[in-house]
Amino acid sequence: MDSELLKEIRDLLKTLVEQQVTDRVEWLSPEGAAAYLGMSESKLYKLVAENGIPHHRPPNTRLIRFDRAEVDEWVRGDSPAPKPQVNIDELIRSL
Repeated sequence: MDSELLKEIRDLLKTLVEQQVTDRVEWLSPEGAAAYLGMSESKLYKLVAENGIPHHRPPNTRLIRFDRAEVDEWVRGDSPAPKPQVNIDELIRSL
């Protein structure tokens, strides 16, 4: 193959991989979310219990994760706290 063509293919693949990485959800653990928000973990768990902050929990587990983008929207007041929704595949990939 022509070296110029190989370079173009390599550049295209690099762009696609970078785009995939930036399209991923950035998950926060409860500890990470509490630190990110500057609040105690107990306050965060209280908000979770009241469904006062967007969070995700896989069925039949106690695991809780927070989507950083949803947390940012919640902080800005752009959207009310939604009911928890779980995308198991994304959550598993993020662990």
